[in-house]
Order: sequence, then C-alpha cells, then structure tokens
Amino acid sequence: MARGNKIERLPDHLRENLREMLATKQHTCQQIADAINEELAALSGVQTDVESIDDNTVWREKKRIESIADEIRRSQAYVESLSKQCDLTSIGDTGRVLMSLLQSAAFKTTSSLMGGEDPIDADTLNDLVLAVARLQRSANHNADLEKQIAEKARKQAIEEAAKAVQDGAKERGLTADEAQFWREKVLGLHAGKGER
Repeated sequence: MARGNKIERLPDHLRENLREMLATKQHTCQQIADAINEELAALSGVQTDVESIDDNTVWREKKRIESIADEIRRSQAYVESLSKQCDLTSIGDTGRVLMSLLQSAAFKTTSSLMGGEDPIDADTLNDLVLAVARLQRSANHNADLEKQIAEKARKQAIEEAAKAVQDGAKERGLTADEAQFWREKVLGLHAGKGER
C-alpha cells in the first residue's frame, strides 16, 4: 500500500467518517480519534496498515481541511472580483463561457492543494486571464462601434427625410418658410443649425 500520512492510508469509508465528524464540529479531536480507532480495531488490519490514530493526527487533518477551505474561499473571491472588473455578463455567451473556464481553473488550482496534485500551470492561467481581458476590450470596442453606426444611420435617415420634405415642399409650391416649418415640425431640424 502506498505510504502517506495515516489519514490518507485509512480505508475510504473511515476517512469519510472522520471528515464528516470534523465537518459537524460536534466532536473533539480525541473523540474522533477514539471513534476511528474503534472501527480500525474491528477491521483487524485486513484493509489497512494503520493500527491507530491519535488526536494530533486528527487535528492536523482538521487544519489541512480548514486551509483548503480558506483557499477555495479566496479563489472564489478572486474570481468574483475579476468578473466584476471585467463585467463579462455584458459580453453574452462567450463571456459566460470564459468566466466558467476561469472559475474552473481557479477551482482546479485550489482543489489540487487538497489532493496533492499539481495546480493548473501559471502560463495557462495567465493565458486565460489575458483572453478574458481581450474579450472585454473587444466587447467595449464593439459597443462603441455599434453606437457610432447607429448614430450615423440615424443622421442619414434624418437627412434623407429632410430632403424628402424639401422636395415635397417644392412640389406643392410651398415657400421656404413653410418648408422650414414642416422640417421643424416633422424632423425637429432648424435651418442653419442642423439637428436639435
């Protein structure tokens, strides 16, 4: 059996029992150690090489779990902060997908601490953050461009309508003042001043 700390070498069901008792916060480390030792005695070494654990072993596991939980909380706060900075919700589905990837990367990094695995490499995480930042800049640029296009289209429509009013006024034999009256009334344009 692979060597590791005593908690890692416990059978899965005992390790789960120990962690559940820690999670309830209703037992002292000594009480948990005693309960696990009773179950270990019943196994008689068949499923594990661990004969017993002490309250210090339980305390170290408790501290390790608390440390991991703290890391997870910090990574969630980081992702939350980043999502507020980038405002990825305004980007739509692509932003939500990137935000999910970023959350997954942060979770993988923190959860790797629990399993002793290597966290996501820094280059990958950096690339993901850069992609999010670039997407945000692109979305802002696109929003500005859409605004400019809409404004240009609006101005063009008003100019075309003003020309149509002017042409219609000439066809009807209206004076320049009467044509100006209708331009102001229908389009909100003033002579010599452009748009209102």
